[in-house]
Amino acid sequence: MKSSTYIAQIWCNAYKQIPSTLLPISYGWILNDGRYDFDWFHGEECPQKVCDITAPDDESGEEDDDVIENDREDNSDVDEDIDSDNNSAADSDTE
Repeated sequence: MKSSTYIAQIWCNAYKQIPSTLLPISYGWILNDGRYDFDWFHGEECPQKVCDITAPDDESGEEDDDVIENDREDNSDVDEDIDSDNNSAADSDTE
């Protein structure tokens, strides 16, 4: 995020003789062999365990059960509509 702030300031002030007074090293860049590279991130690239990046489950689980039950009710209405449409199509084929 810091590097995008630095780049945005340069583009916004591109018409000026000195487009930025910010130091690149303070805004997400590192100096390697006389050129600047991105300082992508610090720390581990990937989490050690999946549970490190997933949301904790609700202890009671009641809310999840309600959502599942509501989904079943909603889907049963769709199934009835499909059956009704199929029966109507079959009736019109026989006429």
